[in-house]
Amino acid sequence: MFTAKQLQRYADVLWWGLTTARRSPHKNNDIVAIRYNRPAVKLAEILYGRMLDRGIHPVQRMNPTPAMERYFYLISSGKQLVFFVKKQLAMDKGADKVGEFSLTDKRFSKINRFMANTLYDENYGGQYGNCHIALGASYSNTYAGDGKKLNPARKRQLGFNESALHWDLVNTEKKSITAHLKNGKAMVIYENGRFRP
Repeated sequence: MFTAKQLQRYADVLWWGLTTARRSPHKNNDIVAIRYNRPAVKLAEILYGRMLDRGIHPVQRMNPTPAMERYFYLISSGKQLVFFVKKQLAMDKGADKVGEFSLTDKRFSKINRFMANTLYDENYGGQYGNCHIALGASYSNTYAGDGKKLNPARKRQLGFNESALHWDLVNTEKKSITAHLKNGKAMVIYENGRFRP
């Protein structure tokens, strides 16, 4: 558990990150979302106060707990689930497009059990490795080139998708991935949770 002083320092770092990541300074009446998990409510309260002090309108949103997410998928009717999916994918122009794709080689993953947190579970090694795909936004911090040259036109050219949604879908079942090469040959590149040489 963090002390009050540590939470204040943590809030300083988050505020620094929030202001540094922007290309222009925050202005009065800007609207900024604060998304947090239940254990971080004290930290969210500190950030909320700081934003109000600076004339910013914070919009707070607590993420669903693991139990809430489990109930949603176990108890919801098919109609509720279809409504949820359609609503998410209609959020904006890029929401129904692939923003990220990944295969995890189980030999290199340090995550060997289900964590009930997508940030970790999307990198789960397990018996068969995993594949995860995200619908919506692509993260431009994956760009290996000069980030200053990564303007909107260059992002589009490289295939970076823009969206308010970034929805990770994780699959840990046994799978085999075949690449179809330009020369017409097919080659298995991933099988039983490992990339093949």
